Amino acid sequence: AGNADIAVTIAEIMGWKFAGGPGALRGRVLQEALQGAPDPAPPKQQVKASSQAGPGGAKTVLVFQDFGGHTYFDQGCLAKSVAGATPRCE
Repeated sequence: AGNADIAVTIAEIMGWKFAGGPGALRGRVLQEALQGAPDPAPPKQQVKASSQAGPGGAKTVLVFQDFGGHTYFDQGCLAKSVAGATPRCE
């Protein structure tokens, strides 16, 4: 969950409705946190590295999860490229 999800969840609990458009709330209702909601399937963490290493041999690495139709970014870094291995943030 992210900070944007908290406001949307509180609005759902309170029954508040907001107009869409520029500046509209983003995020998702944290259904899994509400009483009586079913347990969701766990998100799968994914790692994506840039296609080419930079001059120093480092690649940009982004660690993220997809959950409830939203993408949550967990970590980003520059990692040394090792042949045959997916670069990881350490």
